[in-house]
Amino acid sequence: MFVDPKTSGTEDGGAPLLSVIVPVYRTPEPLLRAALDSILTGEVKDLELICVDDCPGGESSPILAEYQARDPRVRLLVNDRNRGVSHSRNRGLAAARGAWLAFQDSDDRVTPDGYARLIAFAQEHGLDAARGRFVRDFNAPLSSFGELAPGESCVASTTQTSRVLQTTLEMFRWSACGGVYRRTALQGCNFPELLTRYEDGVFIASFLLAERKVGCLNIPLYLYVARGESLSHRVPTVKEYVTYATAAGLIAQAMRQVRNVVAEDVLRYYARWCLHILFSDRRGFERVKGRRQRDAFCAGAREVAWAIAPYVAWYLRWTLRLVALWPRMLFWPGRVAWNLIKLEAGRTFP
Repeated sequence: MFVDPKTSGTEDGGAPLLSVIVPVYRTPEPLLRAALDSILTGEVKDLELICVDDCPGGESSPILAEYQARDPRVRLLVNDRNRGVSHSRNRGLAAARGAWLAFQDSDDRVTPDGYARLIAFAQEHGLDAARGRFVRDFNAPLSSFGELAPGESCVASTTQTSRVLQTTLEMFRWSACGGVYRRTALQGCNFPELLTRYEDGVFIASFLLAERKVGCLNIPLYLYVARGESLSHRVPTVKEYVTYATAAGLIAQAMRQVRNVVAEDVLRYYARWCLHILFSDRRGFERVKGRRQRDAFCAGAREVAWAIAPYVAWYLRWTLRLVALWPRMLFWPGRVAWNLIKLEAGRTFP
């Protein structure tokens, strides 16, 4: 049943249309207020805003308590201590009641019509998830969708093979924010709490590996704020380099259990990402000290190696075939050239 996200309400006491999950950890006050206001003043009124305070007693706690007292749509969950973004999002997932779910960082903002447009788009096409474009200050685009022109959209099933599928999955690979998800489609999907980095990648991979129907709107709907002190932008620590390999290993394990078109596509993407992160900057393995960390690092890399082995073998086999054919490919042109040389020589020197 199609529900207009702009006009639906909660007067009947039922579950809200949308649940927005926002983990909060020491976010500067102006950014936090802007993020919460962008949700509460948006076109979707039938919503619940689930704020998870991951720094109890910190500078953000009074602000969250203020919003909870001011707006009944705000639900506040407080962790007993700092447990990380994955734990906070999982708490929000367990508490969410909305038919649609969205994840938003506490320093980012969404356009007033962002969630309303995505829900309407998803309902129109029967999607399990819909995603908009990321922008910085709504001027500099951070993401586009392949061949799509601005304002266009695309829809694809994650079991089909086409260029549309490649375009559709482009932005679903690296962030859980900026989109809406049907709550029933997220059954069994959680953020891995053992990771301090790239937990989004594992979550999205587990979501896409099932038979999902997803779509993208090539419209700027999500404002992404890049702060130098944020977890995703500061220089990784040694422990976080280990989590890169662990994340890649978890994704590779999932790939080995599911073999379909999207599994192979996502596998190739994450394999390239893993090799780049772990080895290309020459800081990964060199900075990992201690036996336990090295074991965890190697375990993740080993999982990726086993997962990509069939593809490496395929490329190697065709490379060897081309090398074997190379002398034959040169033989006949070379023989013709030699005969022409002899013929010309005979004409010149009878």
